[in-house]
Amino acid sequence: MNLTSVPLTYHWLIRKSIGRGIKTVLDVGCGDGEFISYISKGEKWKITGVDQHKSSILEAEKKGVYKKIYKSDVVHLPHEVRKSKYDLVFCSQVLEHLSKRNGKAAIKEWEKLSKRRIIITTPVKFIPYDRIEKDEKSENPYNIHLSGWAPEEFLKLGYSVRGQGSKLVYGKNGLLRKFPRLYWPPLILLSYLISILIYYRPYLATYLIAVKNK
Repeated sequence: MNLTSVPLTYHWLIRKSIGRGIKTVLDVGCGDGEFISYISKGEKWKITGVDQHKSSILEAEKKGVYKKIYKSDVVHLPHEVRKSKYDLVFCSQVLEHLSKRNGKAAIKEWEKLSKRRIIITTPVKFIPYDRIEKDEKSENPYNIHLSGWAPEEFLKLGYSVRGQGSKLVYGKNGLLRKFPRLYWPPLILLSYLISILIYYRPYLATYLIAVKNK
């Protein structure tokens, strides 16, 4: 199943938010490149990546979708990255790993590099880092949440904000964290059935998708 074709899934919402006419992309905090590799299928984007974790960069390079990946923190981007501008600046699930102060500074820097569009996704308010998939362990030392962000903060900055993933199911105290895997399929279905409500009411969501057009 291609998730970019399934309405209101995270992948579909990102593709919808990206729109058409994009040629150059800056993937801030690209990680192992798995997500951008998935959503860029069929596109001819020239993608530049930035990440601080060496092992993740090595995995991202194997995907073959990046023109270049720079090892750097996402707040103080290297000159080689800052000397260009990009049709799309994309940052998926990274902002929460920064302190509030650094996060605000980073957003300002990212916006300077965007020619057409900037997309930032992050959990709604503070959620401690805790993989639901308990059998998967991350060796990335940067995988710790340091801040939380509310939809109102992005609205004040001129972004449009939508929600994805029911807080009731996926949130900090969500049902997936309380019930064994046997009960996950109906809970995930429940979240999907109410996804249109979550889309328009991001304060009820687990994740927000903030988009600003230039």
